[in-house]
Amino acid sequence: MDGIPKLTANELRRQRDRERYAALSVEEKAARVQKNRENRKRKKSASTSGTGVLGDIKNLSLHNGSQTVDCQPSFQPVPSSTPVSSCTPVCRNRQT
Repeated sequence: MDGIPKLTANELRRQRDRERYAALSVEEKAARVQKNRENRKRKKSASTSGTGVLGDIKNLSLHNGSQTVDCQPSFQPVPSSTPVSSCTPVCRNRQT
């Protein structure tokens, strides 16, 4: 038993995934690669479109102990070649 390495749960999962992928046919591998490529492209276009996951939130309140932080993001279109976020939040701290 000393010669058998102990694998963590993540390592076991990765090993099973590698074995499953190796067992796929060439067509199944090509389909999987194409699906992943489309998903990456869709995700990239969604992140550069400016809408993001949260959409157009008008007011976001965070309660942290005795403080409330109101953040009102101002969404402005950003050219797709610029890798910065299109949301610049304006935050105010106030005591409640």
